[in-house]
Amino acid sequence: MSRRGRGNARRAAAFAAQAAACACFAAIAFFALLSIWGVVAAPFVRLRSASFVIACALAGSVAVTVVAWRAALRLYRRRRGA
Repeated sequence: MSRRGRGNARRAAAFAAQAAACACFAAIAFFALLSIWGVVAAPFVRLRSASFVIACALAGSVAVTVVAWRAALRLYRRRRGA
């Protein structure tokens, strides 16, 4: 494999690892938001369908993942000196 090919393979592997890390973080955030809803508000609120809560938890997990990724990237660049 040429030197350029190894660099591309390394970048592809790094991208795949970062995407997997973001997916795991989003899943954890999704279940955490649903758990918080279940503990804090679910005993007091009666809904006909849970779809609204699930959609809000999904949107919240996406937002939290984006914010966390940007913060991690900023911290990485600051420590690296770039």
